[in-house]
Amino acid sequence: MIWLASYPRSGNTFFRNVLFEVYGLKSSTYHIENLYPLDPNFDSYPFVKTHLLPEQLPKKLRNKPSVYLVRDGRDSLVSLAYYRKDFYEEHTNIKSNLLEAILAAEGSYFGGWSQNVEKWLKKADFIFRYEDFIENPLHFTEQLKEIIDLPKPKKNHIPTFSDLKFGSPEYGSGKGLQLSENDKDEIANKKFRKGITGGWKNEIDPHLNNVFWCYHGATMEKLGYTKVGNVKKIQQEYDLVEYSHKNLKRILIDGTKLLELHNDGIKRYVQELLKSIADQSDFLKKRGLSIDIFILGKIYPLEDYKNKFLIKKSIPLKRGSKAKDLAKKYKNFWIVRFMIKFYYNKTVSGSIQNFKSLFSIEQLRALVIRILNKAGLINNAAKLKPYDLIHLTLMQNYHFFEKAESKFITTIHDLTHLYFPEFHRKRNIKKASQGAEFIVSRNSHIIAISNSTKIDVLKDFKVSEEKINVVYEAADTEKFRLNIRSNLASLVLSKYSIPEQPFFLCLSTIEPRKNLLNTIEAFNLLIESNPGVNLNLVIAGKKGWKNDDLVNLSKRSTQKIIFTGFIDEPDLSIIYSEATTFVYASHYEGFGLPLLEAMSCGTPVIYGDNSSMPEVVGKAGIPVKSKNVKSIKMAMLKIISNEVLRNELKRECFKQASKFNWSKTAKQTVDLYNDVIH
Repeated sequence: MIWLASYPRSGNTFFRNVLFEVYGLKSSTYHIENLYPLDPNFDSYPFVKTHLLPEQLPKKLRNKPSVYLVRDGRDSLVSLAYYRKDFYEEHTNIKSNLLEAILAAEGSYFGGWSQNVEKWLKKADFIFRYEDFIENPLHFTEQLKEIIDLPKPKKNHIPTFSDLKFGSPEYGSGKGLQLSENDKDEIANKKFRKGITGGWKNEIDPHLNNVFWCYHGATMEKLGYTKVGNVKKIQQEYDLVEYSHKNLKRILIDGTKLLELHNDGIKRYVQELLKSIADQSDFLKKRGLSIDIFILGKIYPLEDYKNKFLIKKSIPLKRGSKAKDLAKKYKNFWIVRFMIKFYYNKTVSGSIQNFKSLFSIEQLRALVIRILNKAGLINNAAKLKPYDLIHLTLMQNYHFFEKAESKFITTIHDLTHLYFPEFHRKRNIKKASQGAEFIVSRNSHIIAISNSTKIDVLKDFKVSEEKINVVYEAADTEKFRLNIRSNLASLVLSKYSIPEQPFFLCLSTIEPRKNLLNTIEAFNLLIESNPGVNLNLVIAGKKGWKNDDLVNLSKRSTQKIIFTGFIDEPDLSIIYSEATTFVYASHYEGFGLPLLEAMSCGTPVIYGDNSSMPEVVGKAGIPVKSKNVKSIKMAMLKIISNEVLRNELKRECFKQASKFNWSKTAKQTVDLYNDVIH
């Protein structure tokens, strides 16, 4: 038995008819739909069609050989939108059906086009593009001889699209159902709509194409599909050179940031970079690269992150039932205890059990290792010796790698410690400055996450331009996408006590650099000059530091300002989607990832006209002078009073957001690894 898998409306029925007409091979289907009976003997057929995800198949049959037929996602979704209207819900609108299918909320629509494709790309033994298959079906089908004994083909029996649409094919025409001939003809006409490549161009307007590309562009590019509709020949991206274990170049990526409890921008960068590089792991060895992850003195294979840790979203540490279990690993624990007290200026008294109230086991272990490393009691040199290249994802973590002899690549996220020292603790400024000195002294190559950051590095670091590469971050479009389910929105807004009224959204750690003081002042001015406006300001995020002025101001402010505290990650895209505008009038950003996350949800932005933000936003928002309260207020007024402008900005959001994706970020990063090592 061989699985014949595809996303719905990708040409699978045509494939089945080729197998039947040319080779005389029958096929069955496997599904979990209630409307159609499932053949209890489906697995006795040589081929079984399915649209399900690999993990939804019966356990005992998941490892059977499989063929995956993939088609330009837009053609598939257009056909699926019509299929829904023709066979299930006649009252539905084609464009609404298309938008729902593109977004595939909560795993609907067979997991969504790119999710379905990506999962099968990893599993399938053969992958055929529909656009190639219809040009020469015999050529591709004959390749299956590697996994099945095919009968001699009847070459003159290859069906045409007309044969299927206007004839009586074995599959797709209602054969076997108790229907009149007229009904069967009608089914065939609807099921076999056009069968042409690029038919989506007559159905999907530029805006909807931008929405589609925002969410599925990375997978489309991987398969040779372009945004304008051309289909490129798929060329082997990497030379098929077999490297022996001795010839592999070893790379170590610093993943220490994964231990942070809060999901800030740098942690998200590390998470998404590792996830996306892990997705390319099948190609890494063909390029002669072996990648591991370094976390506080421990080293994990990239495969571990891919197979285990990705599910848990962070690297799990071995847990003891008591903090005392940790103490056993280190002699003279009282010294470590004293160092913790001195280092963090916290009062630590009583028994070891008191540590539980201050730190989780993970935090305590991380802190102990940092202190021991700082004191020179841990030596990572032996562990680091095998590595040809170390990727320092945060320059403040340089001290773990001081004794390494490897080449270095360092990601620089921003230089706020130089430009806005008043927004940082002295300890962080010192660590960042020492990290900068280290990477310059080690002649490290640099990844700047924006062109603005590159310009800053050139200005303030003694490095040549050839050493700096711009590799953009991206938003995770599996998490950040437009929400169209109003009932779900109501539940989430209620959870955070946000009224179902128009609102501006601010989402960030509540700290001075994010400029929330001026944003609140601007909102107060807006409400004072427009007392009848139905509008709230929602400030979401955990408290940072130096926020006393903000607390005092909020107490004097209108009741229209709502502080939600920390927002659970699954709720973020819904709150972004419901916001009238996302306000991020920051004084400085190395990239400004929250802006891109909001834009991926179709939410226009008001942003600080400085640093990297104009570069990231493009035409999808309104720039303001971050230090000028009236500038922020005028932008707020402009966006709430001009519906035409809001709708235009929404369209630009998806257009701009579609230019960034993590797959591209990972590929550029791996290319840089390869260039630096070789």
